[in-house]
Amino acid sequence: FPSHDTRMSWKRITLLVNDLLKENDDVSKNFSLHDGVINFHFTTEHLSQTVSFDVGSKYLFIGPTASGKSTFFESIHYAALKQKRSSVLVPQDPYLFNQNIENNLFLNIPLTTELRNKALYLLKIFDLEDIALFNQDLLSVSVGEKGKKLSGGQVKRLHMIRSLLFPYELIIWDDPFSSLDVLTEKKILTEILYGNSYYLKGKTFFLTTHRLSTVKYFNNVICSSRKGLDFGELSNPLWKARVDEFFRSRS
Repeated sequence: FPSHDTRMSWKRITLLVNDLLKENDDVSKNFSLHDGVINFHFTTEHLSQTVSFDVGSKYLFIGPTASGKSTFFESIHYAALKQKRSSVLVPQDPYLFNQNIENNLFLNIPLTTELRNKALYLLKIFDLEDIALFNQDLLSVSVGEKGKKLSGGQVKRLHMIRSLLFPYELIIWDDPFSSLDVLTEKKILTEILYGNSYYLKGKTFFLTTHRLSTVKYFNNVICSSRKGLDFGELSNPLWKARVDEFFRSRS
């Protein structure tokens, strides 16, 4: 079971999130989910736009730095929570408690044998087994204050695993592979998108990337800019050409 300190920390976070949700009352009114479609209206200093996403689909977001991807993710995440939808956001700079891996993954959720086995399997898929020394139990490894005993990439991968352990409707990963090698990225995406367990089945999945190597795993690719979000499918040759040109222009 989670330690007393972890439970108290989680309670403080819950209160903070509730305060943030209160502050985002207006944003929540712009979110709706009906007949298998998510509709969301968002406004920035540059634009006002309504977008729609099919529930259960996977979307890749690309675009230059500071084009508003993270702001959009935060807005739709908090709006979904305010509407009592289950959403999880893995930010670019995630936080870990000064606890072990188990407490950071499960927080105030009682650990069952099924969840433990699922976590251990994902830790292997995400190449985090080498965190443990010799015969040390992987879930008992301490991560240090704010996860300082781990690398930034390892901290982010623990958050990604946490997002897959529970039945969230909307899963959002903000630039998750920036500090990860391409082979490990391939291993992770192949497993969660196409593996036998298929962790994203029925879930709506958003992911941002600055890598061309990530694009091949998605058909729905969204281009973000100060003018808004442009939607397209890679099965459309014209859209694929636009995506290819975006990455060529940045190389």
